[in-house]
Amino acid sequence: FSRWSHVGIICGDFVYEAAAFKGVVKTPLAEFKNRYKGNWEIFERYVPSTKAVYTKAESLLGCGYDYFGVAGLLFRLDIGSKVRYQCGEFAAVCMGIKRPDYCWRADPQDIWEDGTTLEKGYE
Repeated sequence: FSRWSHVGIICGDFVYEAAAFKGVVKTPLAEFKNRYKGNWEIFERYVPSTKAVYTKAESLLGCGYDYFGVAGLLFRLDIGSKVRYQCGEFAAVCMGIKRPDYCWRADPQDIWEDGTTLEKGYE
């Protein structure tokens, strides 16, 4: 349901992300950009407290990846884990942009909406 397949949260030279086979990790920004071979976009989205976003992201490092959550997105069913995260759910939880009981429904498009593009890796 999204033009984007993945989303993360940039903090300095790193990206917090929920990645398949890795779970919630902190990835160097250059590595993150390279993974998508020029098909990425960096955007800014308003949040009340960036410190709170980064604190929440840091606290979730090491959590597992929510494979059932991804399947739930496809079928619009709340079948995911409450302690594992898919990428959109992770970003929504950290940024507080969806009601907590609906974060499982967040996909990269939901996170991108209402943002301002800062940099593109495509034309």
